[in-house]
Amino acid sequence: MKKTFLSLLLLAGAMVAAAGPVYQSETYYKVNDLFYRIISDSTVETAPMQDCIPYEGNVVVPSTVTINGQTYTVTRIGDETFAGTCQAVSLSLPSTLLEVGKEAFSQFPIPVRLPESVRRIEWGAFVGITVDELYIPANVEFIDEDAFFSAATYRIVVNPANTHFVAVDSVALCSADTSVLYLYASRNPARHYTVPSQVRRLVESSFYGSNNLDSVYLPEGLREINCIFGTRLQGLHIPASVCRIGGSLLENPPASFDLTVDPANRNYKVEDNMLLSFDGDTLLMVLGAEGDFIVPQGVKVLGDYLFYYNDRVDRVVVPDGATTIGIQTFCGSSANVVLPPTIHTIDNHAFWINTGTRRVSLPNLTTLGRGAFQESAVATVDSLNSLREIPPYAFYYSALFSLKWGDQVESIGEYAFFYTKLSAGKKEMPASLRRMGMDAFLTNNGFTRIVFRGPIDTIGQNAFQCRILQFTDTTVPVVYGSNTLSNTDTVYTPCGFAEIFEQAIPHGSNVAFAEWCSPESVAEASPTDGVTLYPNPATRQFSIAGLPTGGADAEVSDCSGRIVMRRTLADSHPVVDIAALPAGIYFVTLRTPQSTATRRLVVK
Repeated sequence: MKKTFLSLLLLAGAMVAAAGPVYQSETYYKVNDLFYRIISDSTVETAPMQDCIPYEGNVVVPSTVTINGQTYTVTRIGDETFAGTCQAVSLSLPSTLLEVGKEAFSQFPIPVRLPESVRRIEWGAFVGITVDELYIPANVEFIDEDAFFSAATYRIVVNPANTHFVAVDSVALCSADTSVLYLYASRNPARHYTVPSQVRRLVESSFYGSNNLDSVYLPEGLREINCIFGTRLQGLHIPASVCRIGGSLLENPPASFDLTVDPANRNYKVEDNMLLSFDGDTLLMVLGAEGDFIVPQGVKVLGDYLFYYNDRVDRVVVPDGATTIGIQTFCGSSANVVLPPTIHTIDNHAFWINTGTRRVSLPNLTTLGRGAFQESAVATVDSLNSLREIPPYAFYYSALFSLKWGDQVESIGEYAFFYTKLSAGKKEMPASLRRMGMDAFLTNNGFTRIVFRGPIDTIGQNAFQCRILQFTDTTVPVVYGSNTLSNTDTVYTPCGFAEIFEQAIPHGSNVAFAEWCSPESVAEASPTDGVTLYPNPATRQFSIAGLPTGGADAEVSDCSGRIVMRRTLADSHPVVDIAALPAGIYFVTLRTPQSTATRRLVVK
C-alpha cells in the first residue's frame, strides 16, 4: 500500500529542487516550448520543463519534432513531464503516442483524453487527478496497479474494443476477466458497493479515497486485499477465502469499527480488538488504540501502516522476539516506540515523520528500508552493528545527532544523512565502507574532518562538505561531480600518494593535497625506514640507498596497482634498470624478512 503516495511525490519534488536538475547526465532538447529526449534512432519522449519551471497555458504535443535536422516521432509522454506544478489550461496529445510514463500527469489540473494509440500506462501516471470521466483507450494492454492511485472520478469508461480491461457498472476498472479490481470511482455518490464476484485481488489503489462508502461487501473467492478503504466505512467482513492482507485496512480505525473474519478462515482472526494472522505472528490492525499500547507477546511482525498518523497512542512497547517493522508502520505517528534488540528488519518509511521516538538501539538490524527514519525525531541510534547497507534517504532531514555503527557498513545511499545534525565535528567512516552516494552527508554545517578508514572506492556527487578530508588506504576512489571537494581545504593522503589523489579526484581550486603517514607506520624504527631512491625523477635507471645488509625483493607497480617489474636485489646499494618503462608515476615496494617499504618513483 502507498497511503502516502501523494506526499511522497511532493517530497520528491522538493528534493529535486534542493539537489538540482533531475537529469544531470542526459541531453534534452527544447522545441517550441516543450522539452524532449531522444529514445531511439527515430523516436523521442517528452520531458519535464527544466529548472523546475512548470508548463503552462495551451500545451500542444506534436506527432513529430525536428532536432538537429532530423525528424523524430513523439511516442511517449516521459516520466514526470506534466507532474505536480503543471499550469496547463488545455492539452492536445498526438495519435502517435504509445506510452505514458511514470508520474507523467501526477496532480494534473485538467482532464486528459488519451489517444487510442496508447498501449502502456505506467506507475503513478495519473496519481491524484480529479476527472468526471476516466477513459481507457482501445489499445491499452498494460496499466500499472498504481497508475491511478487516489484518482477521483464519477465514472469509468473503457473502449469496448479493449481486450485487456473492462469497466464494471461504470464504477470499477477491472482486468478483462474481472479478477483484479484496479480502481473504484470514488466520486460516485453510492453509499454501498458490492465487489464483483469474480474479483480475486484488490490492489493498493482499489478503494483509496472512497470516502462516500459506508459499506463494501467482499465476495467469497477473494484472495488478496492490498488496499486502504475510505474513512466513512463502518465495518468490513473478511471472507474465508482471503489468504493475504497487505496491511492495515483503515487509517486510525475506531473501536466501534465492525471488523469480522469468517470462522472458516485459517489465515486471519480478530482477537481483543486486533486483526492478527491466525498464528498470532503478525499484527495487522488495532481498533481504537490510544494511550500506552503493549504489543502482545508472540507478535513478530508489526504490519504495514499499523499506527499510520496515529496521534492517540503515546507509547508503543514492542515485545522481545519481534523481528520486523513494516512499511510506514509508525509513519506520522506521535508515539514513542520502544524496540527490542531482536528487530532485524525495518521497512520503507517505517518511522517517516514520527515525532515521538527519539532513541533506538538496533544491534541485530540487517535490513533498513528506504527513508526508514526520514524526517523523524530520532536523535540517537545505538549499536547499529550488523547493518551492511544504509539505504537512500534513511535519515534524511531527521533529528539524528548520534550514530554508533560497527565496521559492517559497506554502502551509504544518496541523501542518507542529508541535513542531519550528524554533520558537525569529526566523523570517522567505518573501515568497511566502500560506497557513498550523492548528497549522502550534505548539509549547511559540514564536518570539520572526515576520515575514511578503509579502501572506499566510490564517492557520489556532493556527498559531503568538510574542511579536512583524510584517506588512510592507498585505493584512489572514483568521485562523481567536480564540486565534491569544493568546500574542502586539505586532503590528507597516505605517504607517496598525494599526487595520485590530486590527479584522480575532481576538486575546487582551494583544495590542497598533503601527505599523511599513520602513527603506526613510524611508531617503531624499521630496517627499511632509511631507504631512498635517486635520482628521482629518473630516466633510464635509479639507485637505492639505505637497504639493510642482505638486500631485498623489489616490485615496481604503476598507478593502477599493476606490477610492471620484479627484481631480487642482492646488495645494499643496487642500481635498477628502468629503460623499458614509459614515463609516469610508479611505486617501488621493497621487502626484507623484517619489514616492507614503499617509495614513489617518477620516471621521465
